[in-house]
Amino acid sequence: MRSEDLIKNLFMDGRFPVLGGCGIKDVEKGIGYVLQMHHHPDSTEILLMVDGEGSIEIKGVNYAIAPQSVVIYNQGVWHEENLLPSRPVKMLYFNCAGIQVPGLEPGMLVTANEPCVYTLSIEKFATLEQLFITMNELKYSLETAAHAAANHLLAAILMLLLRDSTHESVGVTNHSAQAAETAKHYIEERYAEKLTLQLISEKCYLSTFHLSRTFKACYGISPMKYLSNYRIEAAKHFLQTTSDTVGHISAKVGCESVTHFQSVFKKTVGITPSNYRRKGVALIHGR
Repeated sequence: MRSEDLIKNLFMDGRFPVLGGCGIKDVEKGIGYVLQMHHHPDSTEILLMVDGEGSIEIKGVNYAIAPQSVVIYNQGVWHEENLLPSRPVKMLYFNCAGIQVPGLEPGMLVTANEPCVYTLSIEKFATLEQLFITMNELKYSLETAAHAAANHLLAAILMLLLRDSTHESVGVTNHSAQAAETAKHYIEERYAEKLTLQLISEKCYLSTFHLSRTFKACYGISPMKYLSNYRIEAAKHFLQTTSDTVGHISAKVGCESVTHFQSVFKKTVGITPSNYRRKGVALIHGR
């Protein structure tokens, strides 16, 4: 969406979008922040991420967010926010009514084909952050004309957000592939640890549901099945290259129960770990 289209309508007949609620969400590290699925039927919402990391869900699609991320919720769009406790959360937010961009439905700032989540440069984000702080102060000021000034700043913020025709999108296609690859590499490097789907999902900033769906779409199996298979491959390597006991190898690849390890190994490979080792030794000696 080009800014000249927005400017024409924002200032048409002296009209401005009307600022609704605005504020700063500030949460200490170790707590996180979750806002369940909701929507605003009569207003458009903008988020500016100063600090924090996690994901948001918009109409069933997950997006990663991090510092300098901008999120645009078109009017009436259902969304959910999930910020991780791994770092503090600082989020600037505001709602506005009366948005009417030429060619779009009322309350829409972006089309279905444009990114609703993108990342700004440090300089541009700093400018918007300062404008927001001033707008927020004016919004709750009792001074004469303060509210009118806040609405003018709102218009300026909207134009700055949309002045570029292209943004650095963090949409689902690229992000999903990156998240699945991150999960895959994490499993390959940490398979010996006590991994859970929840832990792996947190490393990728996705919900367990969306990581499972994305991982399977990329690799054909679930993350936990990939973990199980990778542990078996590691065990096969250790059986052939070390003299460690089966019990020691079981623990070495992250399996706490030797019995369970042997059962999974036989189900996957077709023979027991001990027979696999003997078979390998026989092949080496030509027997």
